[in-house]
Amino acid sequence: MRVRDVVESATADAPPIRSSVDDIVAAGKRAQRRQRMGWAATGVATLAVIGVVAVGGPALVARQTSPAGGVTAPAASGPKHAGAAAAWTTPSQPYAFTFKKYAAGRFHVSDPVTASTAYELAMVTVDGPQPAAVTADLALYRPGAFNPGGLTGAEKTTVAGRPALFRIDSLPAIRHTLAWEYADGAWAALYTVSSDHADPPLKELQAVAEGLRPAATATTATVPFALSYVPDGYKPAEVGSGAWAGLEGVTSVVGQTWAIAGATFAKSVPTTGLVVPLNAPNSLTGKTTGPDFRDGFQLFITDGRKGKGALAEGQQPPAEPRCGDGFCDFWNADGSLQAEVSSEGQLSNAEMSKILKGITFAKTDRATWIDAAKAFPKL
Repeated sequence: MRVRDVVESATADAPPIRSSVDDIVAAGKRAQRRQRMGWAATGVATLAVIGVVAVGGPALVARQTSPAGGVTAPAASGPKHAGAAAAWTTPSQPYAFTFKKYAAGRFHVSDPVTASTAYELAMVTVDGPQPAAVTADLALYRPGAFNPGGLTGAEKTTVAGRPALFRIDSLPAIRHTLAWEYADGAWAALYTVSSDHADPPLKELQAVAEGLRPAATATTATVPFALSYVPDGYKPAEVGSGAWAGLEGVTSVVGQTWAIAGATFAKSVPTTGLVVPLNAPNSLTGKTTGPDFRDGFQLFITDGRKGKGALAEGQQPPAEPRCGDGFCDFWNADGSLQAEVSSEGQLSNAEMSKILKGITFAKTDRATWIDAAKAFPKL
C-alpha cells in the first residue's frame, strides 16, 4: 500500500490536516478498511487524522441551554479576565460543559462538544490562509485533573495574574502549549500547531486564555442513546454531544454533519496527572504509538441517511448488526440513526453486536436526548 494512497483516503473531503504522518497512515488504513466494506461510516478516519490537540469545534446542531442538573456559576459579565476562583463552579454531573464559544482576535473558541469526568474539549479556529497556518484546540480540565509539573521545561508566565506555563515543541509539528490556572487547583490548556516557532506569539495565546469565561449555567452533555450492555472491565472515558467523542469528535464538527454523538470506553481511565487529554494523537504527544485506544472501544452515532455508510433512499435498516474488520454497525428502526462500535480488534463481533443490540435510541430531535451519565449501565 502506497503512503500517498493512504493519505488521500484519510484526508479526502476533510478539514486541514492537523496530525503527523503516523496519524494519517493509521487513519487512512481505517478509512480504506471501511471503504472496502462499502457500508461502514468513514468519518472515523477523518477525525483521527485531524484530531491534533484537545478540544472542540462549533456545534452544528443547536445545544440545549438549560438541562436539568446544571450548576449555576456567575455570569460572564463579571471580572474582565477569567481567573478568580469564585467565577467557576465544578458541576455536580460527570459530563457537563461549563463554558461557551467566544472570540479573541483571530482565534475563535467554539462550544465544547466532548466531556469526560476530567475535562471538556473545544476546537479553536484561527483566521488566516487556507489551509490554516495555525490550528488550535482548548481543554478545560477539572480541579486536580491537570498536572502542571508534567509540562517539563516550560517557561513560567501568567494569565490574568494567575500562574501559567508556556512551552514550544517540535513533535512532529511545531506545537505551542499555554496552560494556565483558571481557578484554584484547576487548569486549562490551549494547544496550537503551526509551521513557525514564532506563530502564534505568547501574547496572542494569553489574550485567548484571558477571554475564557464560565457560562451562566453548566450544560449537561446529552446523547441520543442508552446502553444496556457494556463488556466487563470497560468504563466510559469520554462522551460526545453533537459530535463524536474525544479528540476525533472535536474536529468532526467541521463539515461532517452526520457525526451526532458518541462515547469512548477503556479499561483504564485516568482522571488525574494529565498534561494532554486521553488518547491524544502523535502530533500532541510526540509518541509513535498511533491514535487508537489500545485497551478500549469507541461508539459512534451518526445520521443514518448521510455519509458514505448511509442507507440508500427507501432502503430498510438491517434487522441484525453488520460486522467486518474490527467494527459493527446497527441502525434504529426507521434508519435515521446509525450506531457503530469500533474496537480495533479488542472485541469479537459477537461482543460488539451485543453492545449494539442493547442500544435504546432516542430521536434525532435533541429535546429527546438523555443525560449522558444515565446512558450507560452502572459499572
